[in-house]
Amino acid sequence: MANFIIKEVIMKKRLLALVFSAFVFIFTFSNSFASDEAVNSEAYTNPGIFDNLGTNMFNTFFSPVGTLHLAAFGSTYGLSQSKADYRVHNYFSKHEEYHPVMAPAAFIGYSLPVLASVPLYLYGRINNDRSILGAGCAVIQANMIALGYSTALKAVTGRPHPGDSRNDDKKELSREFRFGFMRGGVDWGWPSGHTIVSMTTVMTLATYYPDNIWIKAFGFPFVGYMMVSMVGSHKGEIHWFSDTIAGALMGIAIGYTVGNSFHDSVFGGPKESGGLSFSPIIGYGEYGLSLSYVF
Repeated sequence: MANFIIKEVIMKKRLLALVFSAFVFIFTFSNSFASDEAVNSEAYTNPGIFDNLGTNMFNTFFSPVGTLHLAAFGSTYGLSQSKADYRVHNYFSKHEEYHPVMAPAAFIGYSLPVLASVPLYLYGRINNDRSILGAGCAVIQANMIALGYSTALKAVTGRPHPGDSRNDDKKELSREFRFGFMRGGVDWGWPSGHTIVSMTTVMTLATYYPDNIWIKAFGFPFVGYMMVSMVGSHKGEIHWFSDTIAGALMGIAIGYTVGNSFHDSVFGGPKESGGLSFSPIIGYGEYGLSLSYVF
């Protein structure tokens, strides 16, 4: 038992060191290979964390990309009522061997916005680099919105996590919501906070730096790892599968909106490459949303 614990601690430290090194390298030096776009010298001197905050919050929800929030609600209903949440939880509850690999995600998830934004913000501020500073401000603002939004949703939906001891019937628990205020607290619940901040961070930077393939290559697989880990670690008792799907969809909407806003203000116009597109799917008894991201 002691050897297992020691090995797990060593694995966590190695994984944390790898993630930290990768993100500091990619994000801190992203101006050297991310984009050939010229910074808009006619814009105001330096971007700030609260630039266009009200507008960005509005556009996050009341714009075409805002329909992803509706998709988040719809997917949660479908996955919970179809017993998909229960089946995924049941699988991971029987496979503890995945835990050592997934456990570090609980710490890394909320560390990512800091690791991604602070080096960018400080580097841009110290060196008066508007491009890098804008990236740091965009990540900070986007995560302010994401954290505030997800916390509010957790407070009013009251969804119990799979490990909630108040109901031993996991199948029934997977479909349960306790609507009200603070009936389930904000530590657990719907959506997954780790997933929403991870996707928000990656999507913000991928949109702000549309030509940087490294952000996409490392960032989106990392979000996938975060989603699986939130569902699979600790015997599947942290989040339901639909919690992570909802968090990812919400993070895309927030990151795309804020990243675009700061891109346009810093570089002086709409980005020329890359983009998010989606369209409804309506057929005989089939309803859904087609989502694509052009790299």
